[in-house]
Amino acid sequence: MTVDFGKDDKALVIGGDHCLPFLTFEGEMPNKPVIAFEIQDCPPDDWPDTVRDVYKDVSGDPVAWSKYCQDELKADAIALRLASTHPDRGDRSAEDAAQTIKDVLAAINIPLIILGSNHIEKDASVLVAAAEAASGNNCVIGKAQEGNYKTIVAAALAHNHKLIAMSELDINLAKQLNILITQMGFDKARLITDPMCSALGYGL
Repeated sequence: MTVDFGKDDKALVIGGDHCLPFLTFEGEMPNKPVIAFEIQDCPPDDWPDTVRDVYKDVSGDPVAWSKYCQDELKADAIALRLASTHPDRGDRSAEDAAQTIKDVLAAINIPLIILGSNHIEKDASVLVAAAEAASGNNCVIGKAQEGNYKTIVAAALAHNHKLIAMSELDINLAKQLNILITQMGFDKARLITDPMCSALGYGL
């Protein structure tokens, strides 16, 4: 099964694999892996200096940062994490986050992945506003979790986005969340499952 996101000739198609990335001798891989550069809407204060220094001239402005990744680093897509909306990292409002989304979308022409701060309660409002701000751009919105999936799924449906579903390192929880999401009328072909690091820990 494949998933497309982005607009027009810049849209990307991912998935459809019958093997793990790069192991094409084991099966078919119709679409090459996509490299999305993750940026934040605020300067990262918890990154190692060796990484942070690479982006020191642009990390204070998500618009400049996204353009740098697109134009200079040739990113296939941008993954914008709304880190500053977390209650412990600035607690910026959903409205502020929506404006950031609009500004970044106006500055780039590659697909956008929109990620919350991973605070279940705050993401429920932030990702709804983000989905509305990005309406018509066929973005990927995430991450919907057991504690907030209903509002995020409804927003992704209303504004025609793809969706990332995340559960905590348990295949049964992942299956159950996917079932709950599809029961809301969300097409499973538009759903991306994030297994967190379990794919590494379990040797998959």
